[in-house]
Amino acid sequence: MKKSIFIILILLNISAAAIGQTDTTDQENATGKNKKSKSLGDFLSKQIKISQSMETAEQRDEPAQLQVTIPKNDTISYLVDIGLVCKLNRPDSKFVSKIVSEYHKKTETDAPQNNFQVGYGYTWRLVKSKQRTVYFNGDLKYVYDGVAIQHSAALDASITPYNTDTNYYINWNAPKKIGKSRFRYFISPQLGFQSQNIFKNNETSTSEGIIVRPTLDIQSSISIHKKDTSTIVVESNKVLELSAKYIGRIDAVNTTGTKENYTSLFTASLRYYIPYKSGRPKASLGISYNNGSDPLKGLAKQEYWLFSFNLSK
Repeated sequence: MKKSIFIILILLNISAAAIGQTDTTDQENATGKNKKSKSLGDFLSKQIKISQSMETAEQRDEPAQLQVTIPKNDTISYLVDIGLVCKLNRPDSKFVSKIVSEYHKKTETDAPQNNFQVGYGYTWRLVKSKQRTVYFNGDLKYVYDGVAIQHSAALDASITPYNTDTNYYINWNAPKKIGKSRFRYFISPQLGFQSQNIFKNNETSTSEGIIVRPTLDIQSSISIHKKDTSTIVVESNKVLELSAKYIGRIDAVNTTGTKENYTSLFTASLRYYIPYKSGRPKASLGISYNNGSDPLKGLAKQEYWLFSFNLSK
């Protein structure tokens, strides 16, 4: 019964991927595939993405966080929250396949974190319009928790709206100018679920089983940008950004014998962006407040402040 639940969820996710891939294949056949090979620079610019988490990488600009302390007479301490994506087809395709990976390590917080994830992911634009659409994000991955010494297979899936139509007052998952000012706001709601199949480990007391977590994820931010003359929604250079994010989840199905109940993670951050050229990686210095937990990423419930160097692309 435990394995059948996980297999059904995998098949549903793969079925969605197959449908989306079929649409993309037809589109490629219609336009032709005889194109010149891209240079390494073009590949790195368009196909590689750096973010804090790959679950929302296509819709949100969440920078990776890095911090290393190297004392003279003590052990080195780390804080790393980074995700890398390699897109396998055109980024502007209706269906984008990608190889995803994440690494999260914290050694100085109250509860340490050491989590690695790698797998296959995709983003499917369900509606043809590029101004108003709905995105479906999914990935199937291997997860290693180095604190609990736990191995598992996980499935993430979420759905989110996207809107840049000027006839609508609110944009979803896209920045929007506030009047003629240099300020822009950003709102990103997502609904989804996580499914985690924890494997038995004879060397530890970790309970094997399946956990299915419905999730609610919402992020908002306000930022000030360099002065420009644009009156439409375009990406321009950020100077300062204040953001907040809340993720809530509950283990609706849990066969491990260890009940999680409702878990949440709230993050608020302020970032100053080092001047950069449009289309290039963005570096920033920031401070963030974090309160809560993230079971899939191996983050135990805790509260902490963080000063970090951030990078996104």
